[in-house]
Amino acid sequence: MPRRLIGISAFYKNDRPGGIGISIDESFGNLDDMLVILQASYNAMWAECQENGSLPDLINDLRAQLGEIGSSKPDYALDTVAIVIGNVWCLENRGHMISDEFNGLQLVYFGQ
Repeated sequence: MPRRLIGISAFYKNDRPGGIGISIDESFGNLDDMLVILQASYNAMWAECQENGSLPDLINDLRAQLGEIGSSKPDYALDTVAIVIGNVWCLENRGHMISDEFNGLQLVYFGQ
């Protein structure tokens, strides 16, 4: 049985008011495809900002978006969920977010 992604949880300052803790499952669609698309998009955005010298602005913008989403507590539509997952993945993957029980991305797989 091939391994497939069946759940994604993203956390940002989840121990504080205004923090974010979301979890999605396959009811949101094919999570493997979603993660691949997000990773490719964020990698391209990162590379472009690195090339033009605006990487500090990007890092600040990603954190600011998470802060705004966390403080407004909207109902989490798919586009908002994608932003949270993408921002957390990017910051964590690039070393600008330390993973702990309140921050980071958790991927749940089924199969081998």
